[in-house]
Amino acid sequence: MPKDEIRSTFKYIGTRPNRPDGLDKVTGRARYGADYAASNMLHAAVVRSPHAHARIVKIDASKALALKGVKAVVTRADFPEGLTGETWNLQENTIAGERALYDGHAVAAVAATSALLAQDAAKLVEVTYEVLPHVTDVDAAMAEGRR
Repeated sequence: MPKDEIRSTFKYIGTRPNRPDGLDKVTGRARYGADYAASNMLHAAVVRSPHAHARIVKIDASKALALKGVKAVVTRADFPEGLTGETWNLQENTIAGERALYDGHAVAAVAATSALLAQDAAKLVEVTYEVLPHVTDVDAAMAEGRR
């Protein structure tokens, strides 16, 4: 089938649809979620594991909490226990429990009065890890997840 005939069978493919938001985006006038602020709004920063697989031995947030403007540091200890099924999976992928399961797994979150303060406070959260061997095989990963 020739290209022109293929194009004519589709409504949008091969066309240049009107982009009503295009001008605002290229001129910087477009507003995104991060552009909005509310009075007394808190900002968050996430502390992430630098290890592909590690047991979380200890999380010390005392230095972060000592900063003026830091309102909270949340860890897995602040989440409900005893969840099962999809709720457990969602929680496990939201914040690490006893183990960080991948490089970048969230370990803690800091809430502060400014984004910069939240980022600075996140750097002060001290996490002690026991690095564990990581797995690269699907079957081994499933077995590891059941432990």
